[in-house]
Amino acid sequence: MIITRYTRGLLAGAMLLGMAGQALAGNSAPQLRLNSAGSMAVAITPTADLPPPPPPPSAGEITISGFVQSQADVQYDSDTASGLSMTNLEWGTTGHVNIDARHGPVKAHLGVRATFWAPGNATLVMRRAYFTWSPTDSFLIRVGHTDSIDTLMNVRSAFGNRVPYGPDTLDAQATRLVNQIMLQYGMGPVKVGVGVQQSTAGLITPDVAGFVRADFDRFSLMIGARGGFSPSLPGIVYGVAAGAKVNFGPAYIKVAGAYSRGLAQEFITSNPHAPGSLAPGMPGVHYGLEGDDTAWGVNGELGGKLGRLHVAVMGGYYNDMGTGANVNWGWNAGAQAVYGLTNALKIGVRGTYARDTHVTSGNVMTTIAGGLFLRATF
Repeated sequence: MIITRYTRGLLAGAMLLGMAGQALAGNSAPQLRLNSAGSMAVAITPTADLPPPPPPPSAGEITISGFVQSQADVQYDSDTASGLSMTNLEWGTTGHVNIDARHGPVKAHLGVRATFWAPGNATLVMRRAYFTWSPTDSFLIRVGHTDSIDTLMNVRSAFGNRVPYGPDTLDAQATRLVNQIMLQYGMGPVKVGVGVQQSTAGLITPDVAGFVRADFDRFSLMIGARGGFSPSLPGIVYGVAAGAKVNFGPAYIKVAGAYSRGLAQEFITSNPHAPGSLAPGMPGVHYGLEGDDTAWGVNGELGGKLGRLHVAVMGGYYNDMGTGANVNWGWNAGAQAVYGLTNALKIGVRGTYARDTHVTSGNVMTTIAGGLFLRATF
């Protein structure tokens, strides 16, 4: 509604009477706000139709979340020359606390984890500590210690997968955390990120990494890459990967594949110390991947929810294309079922079966492992 300057006097009087009536009637009367619409006109808009005013400049918020999980795992191993025998039986408890603080366009995150596996085997580590700055809705800068920029290779971080060759563990992704500087730009459902980060393979130069990700209602796709210069290998070492997730109502399917030259150890397995393991010291890939190998791998997961029950089956295959003693290949299949006793308390069971073949010797290693866990979140 536009009011000319000749009626402003009448308008001012009417508004004074309206405000007086509102004062007498409490706050039940609708409120009006004047907005300047130029030198010759005034626009009147009810405050109920206007967006809420922005918070004061000093406003901020802090969010605390985390979990406590206790798990028990057992593992049996065998090779070509021996029968199946129990090699590990472990019981551990882990607590994790996330602290997120936001002040305007700046957000800081701190993640601390404590793990207790056996008497004398307790750890307390700062897993993540970084901040982001978003001067616009589309642009973001991330600096600190957090997931590798090429997070598709850590497919659990990208799409909620397990590690490529079996059920995930609490500590399976620790080697994917690095110091970094990342720039990210978003264009609707598409995000592009590039940056430099601390080398995870002991290289003398920082890694250069990047990703492209698209998230739609029922479909997500991500392509990532990372590379650096190695003092021991000729030329550039690198890794590339792609993956997708599709939702079918309460069900979903996830697939991913990766290829690497010189970064195979942590690029393909995501966990060079105990790839595919259920607990520390319980390896699922016995021959593993050497850091200077060329290798490729694929993995997938199919799952869904039935009320409070979440079930998933997953599996993967890797092929180490090295030479001599390093040539090996293997596959792994696993399953997991989690039931929500309450919204904050879940109980689960999981298992995995793995076979790893050493091409040079012909030896075949078999692993059968399983475990129970109980997790409380806050």
